[in-house]
Amino acid sequence: MRFALFLSLLLMASGLRAEVWLPGYKLLHRDASPKKSFWIEHHGTISADDFRTQVWLVGVHDRNERHILFQPDDIDARYDPDILISPDEKWLVRTQKRGSDEIYSALYRRRDGLTFKETPGLQDKAWRFLALSLGLAPSRVPPHHRYMSCIRWVGPTQFILLLWGSNCPDYGLDDWRCVYDVQSGQFSVPKKFAGRNRRALLGCH
Repeated sequence: MRFALFLSLLLMASGLRAEVWLPGYKLLHRDASPKKSFWIEHHGTISADDFRTQVWLVGVHDRNERHILFQPDDIDARYDPDILISPDEKWLVRTQKRGSDEIYSALYRRRDGLTFKETPGLQDKAWRFLALSLGLAPSRVPPHHRYMSCIRWVGPTQFILLLWGSNCPDYGLDDWRCVYDVQSGQFSVPKKFAGRNRRALLGCH
């Protein structure tokens, strides 16, 4: 474990990305991409002490074709994320737990090969859209305990986001849903979500 951390720090100091299979890790589980052209592999430390994770994208036919999506030195690496790939494999969403009071989703766009780069701002934009939709002042959103999850892709460019949380004694939020379009960068609330969303804002008791 110490060697793994030392190697990661050494490569960071030299300006290189630590794209190596670090000792002390084991394969936790893996899933195939929608077109089955690559694997999404979740690796975790063998030791339960200071548990850390890595997420690798690995070629189905050539394991030397790989890209690390999630670094072992990242602050969120102690929690294994959920990864959802778009049907055309050009986008992915990582839903990540951060401590006990936050879950967020991050959007990545495919550049070349198995390289995906994060497109920043999804979380902030989603909470701003929710505030506008519910008529809340931006200063009241997001709540102190805030949670966001990508439920599923509904086409090559759209996915459903679920938001919930609490800002007691001010308000609570229960299962508010919207759709995000990666091409336009716009959020929307389909009619099938509208009725449920109107009941999502709760009072705290």
